[in-house]
Amino acid sequence: MIADCLSLTHVPIGKPWTQEQFFSRAAAQEARYEFDGFQPIAMTGGDAGHSRIMRNVNLALDARLRGGPCEPLGSDAGVETVNNAVRYPDALVTCSRFENEDRVIPAVVVVFEVLSPTSGRVDRILKVRECADMLSSNRPASASPSWNAPSRMKPGVRRS
Repeated sequence: MIADCLSLTHVPIGKPWTQEQFFSRAAAQEARYEFDGFQPIAMTGGDAGHSRIMRNVNLALDARLRGGPCEPLGSDAGVETVNNAVRYPDALVTCSRFENEDRVIPAVVVVFEVLSPTSGRVDRILKVRECADMLSSNRPASASPSWNAPSRMKPGVRRS
């Protein structure tokens, strides 16, 4: 695992990666990574609370979208945000056609992120800003295992 991390992130400082470099190297790694537009960023695994929330989100999305033009996808579906960054939200919905081999899903209309004490700051600030541009009038949704309900985050609105 440490060797995976070193082989993926061993790039001269100051030389940003391209998406193609990221996808090429990330495919050969055991660990999961996102691409911030410059370099790979290691993703951490979730816990039981995260898993429960996502099971409920996925069940609700499947039931609500069944038979319609839109499709829910899970955390293996990539989303291109600003500066060619590639994020892997916990769930997303798209109403566009795409190929099974596509690495980035087009025309995403909503993304879902489960927040944790370790990822909440990045998910609530950085990813919301990135997704706000991509989603235009739609808003990313987030949930935390310690909260009773998901929140819809409006771009430009700060929460403490």
